[in-house]
Amino acid sequence: MAAAILTQARKSGVRMMVGSEAGFSTTPYGEWHARELELYVTYLGFAPIEAINAATGFNAEMLGLNETGSIAPGKLADILVVAGDVSKNIRLLQDKSKFRSLLHGGHPVDLTTPVPEARRWPSERVNSWATQRITRDAVGAA
Repeated sequence: MAAAILTQARKSGVRMMVGSEAGFSTTPYGEWHARELELYVTYLGFAPIEAINAATGFNAEMLGLNETGSIAPGKLADILVVAGDVSKNIRLLQDKSKFRSLLHGGHPVDLTTPVPEARRWPSERVNSWATQRITRDAVGAA
């Protein structure tokens, strides 16, 4: 239902920011962002480049972040280079084996360094317990 409403809003001229509540248990930093772009393409009718532009340039514009959001002189250089054409396959952004180069603030990031294992926060355990409890209670009450 949300996809239909958001698609209609987009067709009516509403510009959409791409963003998430990343950083809590169900949306870990980094991995959700690329998946969210895929959802914009799959369910909202964005072309892959439109989704990327919404997540970068438009987000920066709406948040007043003039130093980021596009590749231009004087801007922060956060750039990901992937093998393949993301304008044809947005899912390439989810495949870390396709990452060829990454610049963060204009500095190369060593992609051979292992990524630390995800940390489980105490709230994740609480969230899991609460979800099971609420579901069980709701079923029992029905």
